[in-house]
Amino acid sequence: HIKAWLCQGDLFSEAPLVLTRSDGSGRVTADVVRAPALLVTHDCALDKKSARGVMQASEITFLPLRRLSSLEGNKQSIIRRNTLTPYDFLFVGELPGDLGESYVNLGSASTFSLDYFAPALVLEDGEEEAHLTASRHDHRLGRLTSEQMDLFLDKWNVHWTRRIGSREPA
Repeated sequence: HIKAWLCQGDLFSEAPLVLTRSDGSGRVTADVVRAPALLVTHDCALDKKSARGVMQASEITFLPLRRLSSLEGNKQSIIRRNTLTPYDFLFVGELPGDLGESYVNLGSASTFSLDYFAPALVLEDGEEEAHLTASRHDHRLGRLTSEQMDLFLDKWNVHWTRRIGSREPA
């Protein structure tokens, strides 16, 4: 279920991403593209406002969605298991259009100015707090399920801290 406001776990058919490549000699080039992506900025960071009610967020972070079929068969099977390991990848599942079965690599984040979305804090009917909404470029196509969000948060924590709770993974 897609909410009116932006949420961690929203799936976009198009969002800004930085794609880098090396020519083999150590020289790296980068392109800014619009491509399918998973929003990873936490909801609290998106909705945070100052004491005067002014939006505090200035940036938003995405992971590119990739076709699972682009990987070798064994790696596809491992990612499709949808378990805590491997920590670096999250299986997203079947997506509409030509994406098909998709996954994200947790190490490939791109951060952009939130201005891209012409954001506004909006108080929706029935809500007690205002939430960040996109006034433009809102190309959401879905959202991770609650089970996928739980697994994403566990993987995100292990990937970036190398800790499971208070211990390092085996």
